[in-house]
Amino acid sequence: MPLPALVGLGLSLLPKLPEIWSEVAKLFGKEPPKGVEQAKKLADEVTNLFQQGKVPPEVQVKLQELMYQHAERIYELEIQDRQGARRREIEVVKATGTKDVFLYFLAMLVVAGFFALCALLMYKPLPQGSTQAVFLLFGALATGFGSVLNYFFGSSKSSKEKTELLAKK
Repeated sequence: MPLPALVGLGLSLLPKLPEIWSEVAKLFGKEPPKGVEQAKKLADEVTNLFQQGKVPPEVQVKLQELMYQHAERIYELEIQDRQGARRREIEVVKATGTKDVFLYFLAMLVVAGFFALCALLMYKPLPQGSTQAVFLLFGALATGFGSVLNYFFGSSKSSKEKTELLAKK
């Protein structure tokens, strides 16, 4: 991915990590943004500087380092979130002696809804004017479907199994 595209993608997510925003602002001699609106303005300014070719190579390198730090931090937060969900599941089993059936029901509902909507979109034409709403629903279901797959079959599945074994002891 070329650096300007990486910057655009990274800067769009940066308001969630203000500590990285201050570093970006310093690189360009700007004040750290105090809110999302100021962060968007800074992102637009930086993107424009890239488009005009006015960003020196050393600043590009430093910005790329910040983008990688940002991606690493987002990944760490995702891992913490997954671990928290698994800890919650273990605590429910410890407290009640049974698994949280609602979690599995909801997961099955999301998967069934995703495949049902896929089949519907393949075999039935959409009525005029409803395509935007249907595709919005499809995007939400696809995201949920991905989350269900990650939770139950993701790279940390073996970690979940180890945690369950430890909980049984």
